[in-house]
Amino acid sequence: MWISTAAVAVLLSLGSKDSYLSVLLAVAVCGIVSYLAIIYGKGELPRWLAVLELGWLVVFLAGIGRESETCWESQRSIPIIPIALLVLSAWGAQDGAQRAARTSATLAWLVIPVCALVLLAGIENIHLQWIDNQIRVPNGLIVAVLLAPCLGLFLPVNQTEKLTRMIPIMGIIAVLSAVWIDASMGASVARETANGFYEYSKGITLLNVAERFEAIIACVLTGGWFALFTIVFSAVFHLGERLIGGFGKAAVWCSCLTAVLVMCILHISPKFLAVGNLIFWGFIPLLSQGLEAAKKVGKN
Repeated sequence: MWISTAAVAVLLSLGSKDSYLSVLLAVAVCGIVSYLAIIYGKGELPRWLAVLELGWLVVFLAGIGRESETCWESQRSIPIIPIALLVLSAWGAQDGAQRAARTSATLAWLVIPVCALVLLAGIENIHLQWIDNQIRVPNGLIVAVLLAPCLGLFLPVNQTEKLTRMIPIMGIIAVLSAVWIDASMGASVARETANGFYEYSKGITLLNVAERFEAIIACVLTGGWFALFTIVFSAVFHLGERLIGGFGKAAVWCSCLTAVLVMCILHISPKFLAVGNLIFWGFIPLLSQGLEAAKKVGKN
């Protein structure tokens, strides 16, 4: 439920940035990488890899942080909403994954039903001829988020079956969101919006009763981003504990502060995030497991 909360809101927000064929390509690549990383990455991370992963998680948070404010139409130079979200997420995950998972699972009962209701309310606006059938290089943000199940590699309990189950679920959500929003808004319009699902919600009436309920949708989507950030900070906590016992809480707050500073100073390219996640959450963990297996064979 934790990953579902982040997946639904975040992928609906990002789904309109690509054609559904590009999203399908991203799903295929990320699905293979995630499956292999989760299945074969069962061992404890070596310390050198924990340090690398900590550094990359900070970069990832700084790179996706500003996306969380797209539904608030903020014009401030200082990203107040992303900073507040990062701080709240760090607070929720400062004791590890258990409390953060419980909070995010509770949010799921708000985020998932509301998103489903909004999608169904606009079904009459769908025009299949508006769907973009061109294939391009997948948007980096889509690729980065589709690799979220790999974060389970850094948590203390690696429930392989549940993690692999999330891979096709996230893929279906991503593809459907690309098709649905394209068919409702038109490809050219969807590409120009910062948050396709939020813009989509402006053009529908909820059960012929409520109109202009964008503030509710903004809160729901923000809840999804909060869930994603808490997953990352939970991973930071357990990586910190892996390095030095009792360092987990300090690692969370140091990572939060660093991510905020980087986010305010630098713009991190979505393509860089995509390639980085493929390397740090997929290829390097697989390589480290291969090296450990080779060492064991050599000793034997």
